[in-house]
Amino acid sequence: MISEQNYNKLLEKFGDISSFAIYKESKNNDKATSENISYEEAIENHQKDYINPSNIILMVNPSAKREQTPDSNFSSFHHSNINDCHLRFLTMKTSTFWRNLYGSYVTDLFSDVVESVMDNVISAVKDDNKKDYRKQSYNKLIEQLEILSQDSKEDKLNIYVCGALAKSKREDFSFFIEELLEEVSESSYLNIELNFYAVYHPGYQNLKKLIQGGCEEIVKHSMKIG
Repeated sequence: MISEQNYNKLLEKFGDISSFAIYKESKNNDKATSENISYEEAIENHQKDYINPSNIILMVNPSAKREQTPDSNFSSFHHSNINDCHLRFLTMKTSTFWRNLYGSYVTDLFSDVVESVMDNVISAVKDDNKKDYRKQSYNKLIEQLEILSQDSKEDKLNIYVCGALAKSKREDFSFFIEELLEEVSESSYLNIELNFYAVYHPGYQNLKKLIQGGCEEIVKHSMKIG
């Protein structure tokens, strides 16, 4: 569960770039569909009770422009233009640890970069002259983590980085995470362990891999700040 105060704080400050992985259907329903998934209907179906602020699904960037819909809060990962079923694959499968990701907080590392090709994203943000932009993005994420940490039932936050299992991208993801951790140590009051895991991007082509539990640590040492 998340406190009403922190829920509203995240909604007000980051509701246009984030969400919680809850859906209209019961959490025991394994049917993955992209049709008519509404965050507001999830709230009406009492799924807010299943929010788990200890888990964060970290996408890299939005692949398409998100047009906010008036019928829901935290709608950025739930409307039909963003392939909602991809997150369902990651959070709703039985017999694996993925079920534990239902109710996770979902956000992007680089929320202002709209691009569908990962190589273009990396080349756009990893350049030396983009260091200030990366720092701003890290601080935006850190602020979200600080809020979530206040309601974590564990003494840690588990951050699942989507797309990072691809070997060709691992070095780049590690670069971003090391920079993020450096920013945390320099400017944050976080006093909680941060664990980073690489997961397959939750697309159709990786569904079988997801069900089999494709996940591994990115940063080999857990890190507690503070």
